[in-house]
Amino acid sequence: MDKTSAYDRRLRHALRALRPRTRPVRIVSAPPERYPPRASCLVAAGLPRVLLALGPLLSLNLLLALARPAYGQPANPSACVPDIGKEVVTQADLLRHGLFRLADVLAFSARWSAASVDGYHWQTAPAGFPDGAARWSLYIDDIPASPRVLGRNRLNALPIALSDVACVEIVSGLDMGGPAFLPGGALRIYTKRPAFGLSIQAAVTAGNEINDPGPFRYTLPETVNIDRTGPIHAASLSVGKQTGAGQASGRLDEHHVMDAALRDRTRRLYDIPDTQPHIRTRALRFAGGYGRQRVLAGFAHTGDMAFFPETGLEIPVTHRMALWGAAGSLPLWRGGIVRYAVSTTRDALPLRQNREDIDLDWAQRRVEAQADLRLRRLRAGGRLQTFRAETSQRLADETLFDLRLFGGIDLGGRPQKSMRLALEWARRETQHGAVAYIRARRRAFLLAGSYGAAPPDPGSRALWRHRGYALPYGAFEGLPGGREKRLPLPRRVTLDAGWMRMQAKDLKGLSGSLLAFYRGFRNELQLEYDIARQTDQDGLDTSGFDTTARLVSGIRGHTGGVFASLAFRPLPALRQRISGAYEAVRHSRPHTLFYADNRPRLRLVSATELVVDDRFSLSALIQYASATRWPEYEDALPETWRLPARWLLNATAAKRMAADRLNVSLGLRNILNEPMRFHPAGAVFYMEFYFSVAARFTSAAGF
Repeated sequence: MDKTSAYDRRLRHALRALRPRTRPVRIVSAPPERYPPRASCLVAAGLPRVLLALGPLLSLNLLLALARPAYGQPANPSACVPDIGKEVVTQADLLRHGLFRLADVLAFSARWSAASVDGYHWQTAPAGFPDGAARWSLYIDDIPASPRVLGRNRLNALPIALSDVACVEIVSGLDMGGPAFLPGGALRIYTKRPAFGLSIQAAVTAGNEINDPGPFRYTLPETVNIDRTGPIHAASLSVGKQTGAGQASGRLDEHHVMDAALRDRTRRLYDIPDTQPHIRTRALRFAGGYGRQRVLAGFAHTGDMAFFPETGLEIPVTHRMALWGAAGSLPLWRGGIVRYAVSTTRDALPLRQNREDIDLDWAQRRVEAQADLRLRRLRAGGRLQTFRAETSQRLADETLFDLRLFGGIDLGGRPQKSMRLALEWARRETQHGAVAYIRARRRAFLLAGSYGAAPPDPGSRALWRHRGYALPYGAFEGLPGGREKRLPLPRRVTLDAGWMRMQAKDLKGLSGSLLAFYRGFRNELQLEYDIARQTDQDGLDTSGFDTTARLVSGIRGHTGGVFASLAFRPLPALRQRISGAYEAVRHSRPHTLFYADNRPRLRLVSATELVVDDRFSLSALIQYASATRWPEYEDALPETWRLPARWLLNATAAKRMAADRLNVSLGLRNILNEPMRFHPAGAVFYMEFYFSVAARFTSAAGF
């Protein structure tokens, strides 16, 4: 027995080096649950006994597969965590409030403003920048995408359906979360992670104006609905495995012109037999992921009616878009990591049938690559953008290169107590610029700022007009120095100071945030318009406009404002969130159209959700925007160039049924039923009724 004990001691001593060393247990608070867990129906059916019979190795493999994030969570696990200066719209918000188009997510943001002429394309911009419509970036699963073409935002024309979206981050200030530094704000869209196994999903949404003026006035008699809004069809097929996932989705979206003034102006060029003015988007998206790597391919075809102030009319055009991209991260030695993102986008605007065969004659190809290296406290990286315009018009230079390199250092070892200093060097052709960044975080307080000079947005319509491109019917004057002269680099300073309190269980889920911002700018380039009514040969007013546009440089000024939000739960089933923003603007040219002259200074958003149970909810969304002025339309539309303050009240009832395979929602928009415009030349919005249904089947659910 002594020999056996001695042998056991020698054996344990020899195997001691192979044993894992014990470490003290570190307790980490779990993040708040944003999505419902996926039902483990395989485990509930008694499979553990089978797994134990097959062996521990098979059991471990299947348990790892079942432990993957639930369906509906973003592909990036660290995405969509609320923070100072960042608003988050989750999948639950989209379902409970019955949203159906991608641009609708901005209804939750008081920090961003949105205006539309046709109700489909929205001019969106974060607060605080002189060329606000062109100072924000767009990402889909961390892959950069071009958010606009010829200066027009195109969120709803992207190859992505709202039913595929897991969450959206709305960043209003400095964004240093990705490989590139973004001082102007960003929209980050994250799609759902496919469920384990095979999944099929389909959705349809349709709506009608309640105050429609008569049957079949805006649609053809053979249409199913009278004066319809939509319908929108979406479908997707996905496969999820332990190591990777893939998805294919498609969308067909229709939007009919349902306003008399807009219809009369549109039909001057779009008077095609057996049809009515409408916008139709067809889109396909293919996405996949393996580990930390993601790839994306998207295609979209939009039959559009593009309104440009320079033309005074909607120009029928076909918008064809193709997007390819990849993003991910690669671990290195000693805790280092390399993150990268590459993409290429081509937008073509060929001729769409119209009475005068007017062609915008424009195509653009945008290639972007960005990467950064993180090694302990050091960070270095860069971003390269190439922009090429294809048009028959003579351009001073059809290709544009934009290179930015940066380096920085992180001070402080914890995310809640840290400081980052960075310097970015920018070059476009023969012009050089530099921007300095600082971001300091101490628990609930944040301070971020930047200062420097960098080239303007490469997709700016004013920039390409300076290079020689002109829109049809456009009358441009006052090129600053001619195309031979280089445009001065804009100088900008930004400063954000904020505070945020996370949810407190003892205060009924009370949370809040406060953010003050300042923006200063010099040497900005703006388009200035003089718009008047268009007359015919007899001197009578028509539905179009005569416009004179000028390029104005050297604008300077500053903006400032404050954001505030408060969320609480007075009852366990009742959730309330209130947010607001106020912005003040001063600039050097009071008679020049400035971006903030036509944006509401005060914006309020209130979202109320009554969750009766996990499968039924009642929601209300209230929006307020103060009065706006559009000075360029003062002579053309003396009765509507001053838009009054507006209240919007939307209500939605959402229900999940059939073992959560069906999601049904009924909604009313503009319940107050008061005619409301976002743009003097735009459509009038009345009360609308919407119905949507989405079905999902997965292999784990018996499909």
